Amino acid sequence: MKLTWLGTAGFLIQVGKTAILTDPFVSRNADASPAVSIDINSFKTVDRIFLSHGHFDHIFDVPQIVARSKARVYCSSVTARTLERCGIPMAHIEVIQHNGQETNWKTNGIHCSARAIYSRHVRFDLPFMISTVSRCGLGLFKLIPELLFYPCGQVLAWEISIENKRILFFGTAGSGTNELEVPAREPADILLIPLHGHSNICDIGLEYIRVLRPEQVIPCHYDDFFPPLSHMVDISPFLQGIREMYPDTTARVVSPGEPFLLK
Repeated sequence: MKLTWLGTAGFLIQVGKTAILTDPFVSRNADASPAVSIDINSFKTVDRIFLSHGHFDHIFDVPQIVARSKARVYCSSVTARTLERCGIPMAHIEVIQHNGQETNWKTNGIHCSARAIYSRHVRFDLPFMISTVSRCGLGLFKLIPELLFYPCGQVLAWEISIENKRILFFGTAGSGTNELEVPAREPADILLIPLHGHSNICDIGLEYIRVLRPEQVIPCHYDDFFPPLSHMVDISPFLQGIREMYPDTTARVVSPGEPFLLK
């Protein structure tokens, strides 16, 4: 299995000719860091896209990807309406109707499944919001219409099973302990966790590790993906906390755009 972090909460998961995406957002402005040079045309063979929620940094590029690949998209009803306004025919969208909804498919001889788990968006705290406003200044008001065009909707986490690997993907880290207990019933081989949206996001991430106890964890969404709205998050406290408190979990920091093998 090969995995590529695309920046923000986007991942490309590949097994042979089978390829799926989570929250693909590869558009960047000139000041983004690190720079990610990924051509949307490289996603032509993707056949499934799983979305956590409807904010622009999770779905903006989905219409172009679907136009090239004809991939099927799985998302909430609110996100589906946004994508339809952006030109994706509803025939390409499967709306998640209930918690635990599962889809199974076989492609290129490989059996795959994905289960939707209701989650929540991380709650922006006051220090985080003050920091964001101070960076953006009056420019924040220019962004408001664009941000409102992309409402969050019901947040979904995804449990993806492929090639005997169980991957837990979160696009935002707002789940409470009770919500995490559902995916915690089975050990995860890989946890993809976003570290963004709160001044204590590293502590929030460590709570995910405490409850889920994954074999491997790959942090994401800590990059400065759309400055000045975004900023680079220092994830060293999260990594140190794993080393000190959860030595059975391996944290893997990867570079966006560089594929790596999962064993």
